Amino acid sequence: MAEYSVGDIVLHESQGRGTVVCLEGGMMTLRLESGERLRCQASCAPIITILEQGRTELRDRAKADLFEYIIEQNKAIIEKLDRIERILGEQAQKPAEASEHHG
Repeated sequence: MAEYSVGDIVLHESQGRGTVVCLEGGMMTLRLESGERLRCQASCAPIITILEQGRTELRDRAKADLFEYIIEQNKAIIEKLDRIERILGEQAQKPAEASEHHG
């Protein structure tokens, strides 16, 4: 099994070239040249070869792929936090409305 690093540019068996943008808990996320993201197990990913190692210094393309991945993850987290804040705000209003009707 190959050892992958964030920033490695790999050739996937069926999806083509991609950049490793995340390694977490045995899972690997690739950003493909098409712009799509592919998540697979690092131990059995159908990678034909590592085209460029990202260990020493990330290439500009790998940096861009990694930054885009981080931005998308942050957007998803912010959207979840906004939903939680909205739900908590609605729940806080309900007891206040209920006490106004009884009083």
